[in-house]
Amino acid sequence: GLDVLLVCFNGPLAGHLVDVTADTPGITASTFHDLCRRRAREAGFEAEVDAAHAAPDGYDRRFPELLLTAAERTAFRHDAIVVDEAQDFQAHWWIALEAWLRTGRQGRLYAFCDETQDVYGRGGPPPAEDLGLVGPLPLTQNCRNTNEVCAVLEALTPSGGRSRPSGISAERRPRLHW
Repeated sequence: GLDVLLVCFNGPLAGHLVDVTADTPGITASTFHDLCRRRAREAGFEAEVDAAHAAPDGYDRRFPELLLTAAERTAFRHDAIVVDEAQDFQAHWWIALEAWLRTGRQGRLYAFCDETQDVYGRGGPPPAEDLGLVGPLPLTQNCRNTNEVCAVLEALTPSGGRSRPSGISAERRPRLHW
């Protein structure tokens, strides 16, 4: 099997991803900043992690830089990296993430984002061309909400001319399969 890193920005979402993947071999789920701290400590940068935590630019600049530097000091790599809520990632964070792919640009990097959900104001979609990503690939089915919820959201949120995905039938309960 593949060694997969599943990463996001939001702590509660990461906690959920850790829970639902706990019994799945080969998947590591984490927030981006927890990943930065863990990999930096594993590479021997304990003091730098503490300094980054206290610095005003620690979370935006220093932690991603430590993640990149840690990659230079270790041979470990992931076969695939999956980023959920990718609109929450700053552009320069992608360089540090890409460094952890086992085969560089040959590795599998998947980024899922919705620019209309950029609640942290971090910048938007990943730099697809720079990362060699294919896309965007529009989603046509929202598996988290019913059609009724999607209709209300569509009425309340301007789509900027883009169509939004339809939801699921209210009678159908979503199931997660791994």
